[in-house]
Amino acid sequence: MNRTKYANGYEALKTKLIDMKPEIGRLLWDTYKMTWSSLQDVPYDQNNPVVRKACFDIIQGRALPTPKESIHFMFRIENLSRVSLAQITRGRIGWWFNVESQMPEYLDHGVTIPKNLYNSKYREEIIALIDKSQDLYDRLAKEEYPPQDLRYLCLHGQQTSMIVSTNYAALSGFFTMRAENGLTDELNLIARQMRKEIRTTILDMMDHGIIDNLEFDLWREMISKLDCLGANRKQCLLNDKVFGNTGRYPSGHENVPSADGKIKPDFDFKKSAWYQELLEMDESLLLPDEKEMIEKWKN
Repeated sequence: MNRTKYANGYEALKTKLIDMKPEIGRLLWDTYKMTWSSLQDVPYDQNNPVVRKACFDIIQGRALPTPKESIHFMFRIENLSRVSLAQITRGRIGWWFNVESQMPEYLDHGVTIPKNLYNSKYREEIIALIDKSQDLYDRLAKEEYPPQDLRYLCLHGQQTSMIVSTNYAALSGFFTMRAENGLTDELNLIARQMRKEIRTTILDMMDHGIIDNLEFDLWREMISKLDCLGANRKQCLLNDKVFGNTGRYPSGHENVPSADGKIKPDFDFKKSAWYQELLEMDESLLLPDEKEMIEKWKN
């Protein structure tokens, strides 16, 4: 893989949905009706109001939620940093991963430089540091030192790629914190790219008649729920003090750190790389009400 040697922020990061089963209506109904013997012989019918209500009850948390664990996705993520690799693999329940190894083959150099650092007066020093690390790696590689040993010389921003498999329940939990602007940056973008990939796939499946109207409505509801904690109530519920409430929604309680609150954040969000990423982000990746949030920042 040819990587961008010095990536300005997350410009090289790409997420692709490579497998999913969008036909979920029968799955949800067949699971739901097993509870009641009087319903077990009722077939799936998107026009049956009992079926429709049952399916939405599962998605909205009013019925047994376990079928959401059977709705699977597989993504290919390219050029994420080793920083984010360490974070994303914390997901253990409902996830599995396969990562491009640095051990059996010499790696292609590519380092993510956070946008605020890339655009700073220190860019030349940062690039010099990267060059020094990569040049030493390459010289030792020519002397046939094993790549499994040379990987220890790489910077934490070195890029890699991976396959991720998860289910809807686990993915929803991932979004709870990873789509929070005051807490997460690179994984936040990965989450948004995942959400966009699912939405694009569902629209295509509907256009080609692969899913029915009920399934399309269910997916719209499910995709809307892929968001951070408190978004459904339009409140910020983040207790983390690094950046605190970054302005998408008002604080949900007094323990949410904010510039005008009782608890102050430790750092200024407007000096962060993620703030700069959001200012330039494609509108298709923004979450509800973020466009208005960014306009307020600019003004």
